[in-house]
Amino acid sequence: PRFRYDQLMDLGWKRFLPLALANIIITAIILWMQHL
Repeated sequence: PRFRYDQLMDLGWKRFLPLALANIIITAIILWMQHL
């Protein structure tokens, strides 16, 4: 089945926004711990 663009964007935001935020937070924690 073909995805409409708005459905794909909605799915993308729901999936990848939490992953992107988690990735940024984890990277920040790793960098912060290396500076201690």
